[in-house]
Amino acid sequence: MKERLKRLVRDARMNPNAFANQAGIAPSNFRKMLSGEQNITDRTLAKISDAFSVNYDWLKDGEGEPYLDGNGEIVDTNGNKNENTLPFFDEEIFTGGYLQGTGDAMMAYNKVDDVKLPLLKVKEGDFAVQIHGRSMIDNQHPELSINDGAIVCLRPWRENFIEYGERYAIATRSGFSVKYITPSDKEGFIKCTPANTTENFAPYYINANDVTGLAKVTAIINVQIL
Repeated sequence: MKERLKRLVRDARMNPNAFANQAGIAPSNFRKMLSGEQNITDRTLAKISDAFSVNYDWLKDGEGEPYLDGNGEIVDTNGNKNENTLPFFDEEIFTGGYLQGTGDAMMAYNKVDDVKLPLLKVKEGDFAVQIHGRSMIDNQHPELSINDGAIVCLRPWRENFIEYGERYAIATRSGFSVKYITPSDKEGFIKCTPANTTENFAPYYINANDVTGLAKVTAIINVQIL
């Protein structure tokens, strides 16, 4: 049962505390349920079912489909999300708290649409956003370019380490940008490196304490308007 609870938390794109609060459950008790330290009562299951339009029988026994009539997720007849569909957000998502896992209202306020990508296998937590600017155009390796107007697929980065040399969306309260993160020579700062070296784009540093979230680039769809 705890694995089904964990799936609901992922599907809702919340952290456990926000999920518990919306369901009317004490966050400390909910964390114990997720870890198996505390039994899950029928009353708790009913609260979760009501708050998130979840099939009570599925939640308790794994029978049937997870969602009753859709709660913002796309499900097939087996209750699985469409593997080729991503939620598509506007840029405000990065300053609104979604990447911190606390923005339980972001799906309602910032979701623009769903984008279907037939050639991409979508995983839990993936979403898409449109990128503007020329700093990630790579003239030396055009196949790696992120062009102005590109749709970028992202996955929130929850690890306590950084994979240097990879592209991330770096969120601060003043906005976000997509850059390579490379080893920093300044303690306590993240070094953001653009791909475009021919148009005077230079690396810069962000205080790690100012970063509200990271999402790793998993796919790029460059758009050419004719």
